[in-house]
Amino acid sequence: MKKQLLLSSVCFLFLFIQNAHAQPADAEVATFASPSNLNFCPAQLPISINIYNNDLVDITEVVLNWSINSVAQSPVTWSGLIAAGDISAIELTPSYDFLSGTTYDIEVSISTVNTLPDPNSANDVNMVSFQVYEVFIPIFYWNGCALECLNASDYLSIQWYRNGSPDPNAPNTGIYTPAQAGNYTMTGLTYDSCDAVADTTIFANPPTHGITPLGVTAFCEGDSVGLVFTASEQVFYTWNTGSSDDTIYASMDGWYSIDGLTVNSCPIIDSIHVTVHPTPVVSISDMNDTLVSTYSGLHQWYLDGNAIGGAHDSTYVPTGSGIYYCTVTDVFGCTGTSNSINWIFPGISIPVTMSDVMLYPNPAKDIVNVKFNSGKEKLELNIFDAVGRLVLKQIIFEDTAIDISGLKGGVYQCVFNGEGKVSSQKLVKTF
Repeated sequence: MKKQLLLSSVCFLFLFIQNAHAQPADAEVATFASPSNLNFCPAQLPISINIYNNDLVDITEVVLNWSINSVAQSPVTWSGLIAAGDISAIELTPSYDFLSGTTYDIEVSISTVNTLPDPNSANDVNMVSFQVYEVFIPIFYWNGCALECLNASDYLSIQWYRNGSPDPNAPNTGIYTPAQAGNYTMTGLTYDSCDAVADTTIFANPPTHGITPLGVTAFCEGDSVGLVFTASEQVFYTWNTGSSDDTIYASMDGWYSIDGLTVNSCPIIDSIHVTVHPTPVVSISDMNDTLVSTYSGLHQWYLDGNAIGGAHDSTYVPTGSGIYYCTVTDVFGCTGTSNSINWIFPGISIPVTMSDVMLYPNPAKDIVNVKFNSGKEKLELNIFDAVGRLVLKQIIFEDTAIDISGLKGGVYQCVFNGEGKVSSQKLVKTF
């Protein structure tokens, strides 16, 4: 009898200790840890639930049942430690593919806590509805001229990629005409701030084209530069000057552009800017037997077409009779030529004019005509370049055509001498 009582006491103590260790705590199914927002963009995300220990007993094990849109998922058994008053996130699945435009009802319930039923079933269940924004996959194609997204209106902006990297030259619009060949894809940013990534890559090989200058594009008035248009395929085009030649010569300041179409009717537009620095304007006058220039920069004075050594100031005192003028050079290296003065010792100056002869056309390219406005006479024509060098000399008896095709483009000084008369005029030679 004593043995039976002793055995019963031991069994009762064992059960008491066992029940004490297996005592359940009040586990509460709290908020979702992931997804953390009720509305979000399509993505692969983990699903996690926050479990709160609402009791004084540590939670060491929890079994969770859960479902998605009423479809039961595999139960999750978690073991660890959630102390009294603490909260811990328990992962139900490491990754779930949340699809565009879909609503997900996720329900989670506690099966057991510390291997026993939770004593408070009122907080053992939680169900939340998640709404995934509807995102349309970009659809684009290469039409032979440009890349075009067919559903561009679905996006707030668009990013084009070339060979896997963002194309810095691309606009954030649905149509892009690339300048380089490559593998192109795109991403659209939706109005819900979701990235919609295209699942295709398209190789685009646009025609190459461009304008190439044959020299510097910034120069002095009277000069010019050749502009050559080239393309990788046949192009029908015109310059904004009206020319349809491959090469044009630009002598005016401004933009020179090409507007045309390829054989596939792809628009071609190219442009280049040419800067023409104006010729410095200078005039001289005789003030008390001193020749005074209106220009303040670098000077070179001339007597009868010959440079006067050391004469670089804005004033010059003549030392003998003859035709005086000066050239000036600005910061761009452009040279201007003044009017001429026929200074006769001891101090008589006669302005040199063109009252008796005329040059035309001016500017001229190959031929310039000399026309006598009054009676014909024998004249000596001397043409000086911008730095005062004599480049052409000819005796004239009547209206004459002068061949200047051998001269370089620029500004020249033409001086006529004859029968006590002297006249001078600038001539612009074009290319």
